Amino acid sequence: MARLKFAKHMKTILNQQSIPFGLGLVHSRVRLQANLQGMPEAYMLTKKDAGVFLLGDKQSIGAVCASHDVPKRKKQVIVEQWNSVDVKAQVDIRVAPDSVLHYIVLPTSKKILNKMHSIDRRITVGKNACVIFTELSAQTVDRVSQTQISLVAEGAKAKLNTAFIGQGAETHHLIHHVYLAAKQTEATIDSYGLLQEKSRGIYRAQIMMEKGVTGAKGKQSAHVLLDGKDVRIDAVPELDVAHNLVQCEHGVSISQMNEDSLFYAQSRGISKKQAQAMIKKAHIEQVVSQVPKGEIKEKLNKMIGDILFLI
Repeated sequence: MARLKFAKHMKTILNQQSIPFGLGLVHSRVRLQANLQGMPEAYMLTKKDAGVFLLGDKQSIGAVCASHDVPKRKKQVIVEQWNSVDVKAQVDIRVAPDSVLHYIVLPTSKKILNKMHSIDRRITVGKNACVIFTELSAQTVDRVSQTQISLVAEGAKAKLNTAFIGQGAETHHLIHHVYLAAKQTEATIDSYGLLQEKSRGIYRAQIMMEKGVTGAKGKQSAHVLLDGKDVRIDAVPELDVAHNLVQCEHGVSISQMNEDSLFYAQSRGISKKQAQAMIKKAHIEQVVSQVPKGEIKEKLNKMIGDILFLI
């Protein structure tokens, strides 16, 4: 009965969210287009350099959608950044067999007040392909970011490194779903949060394993640093497993600023404010570990410093 309930639950989710599921690389374009009805325009990503694509906007554009295919045996980078005062976006990415995709989400270039960002990404990963997803959520009063990754063929892998920085009364809502639908698939989700003043973080991470995915591996962790009496964090890691011969683990750690670390820094002539900023920066910078070296990594590191007032 439990397995039957799980199968029905999966079918309901997949029909609602148009996530390709099964043992082949399936593209659900019909359902995707149906879900995109009402959005004014669909467009491809802008190519910046060889293998590097940009996704975003320069002005307020409301609701949009984007679609992209990573060819077989290719390495590509997608950099996503939205600067509209109000945007709703849906992104559909398909990664062909034996390919590698680095998907990097940058925060807005300047603080956006009193508006909401809602981004929905759907990534399908083929045989022996890998998606490395990095996201920094910051500088938006109310932001909902959802990423759904389907590992639909043997050997597919997903690595997610995400972080959120909350200031003032900001709310950052991050949702990660990874579906393992084939043998020897692997998923890792690591998230780092920093909440200050009266900010709030809502974090949902789910790894789902279908029956028959022998050798699949799933690991998720969340580490949240709190700096303020009125901050709030809701963190829920979840595993849904319908097969026995798999490896799974998950965990959440929530902590205040470490007083011993602050004392150690101050004993060496560093002010308390500087020490706090250094600890925060070191905590959030862990999200950058999977980003390829170069201009994008440097930009992301600089943005973290600027947001935390370490210019």
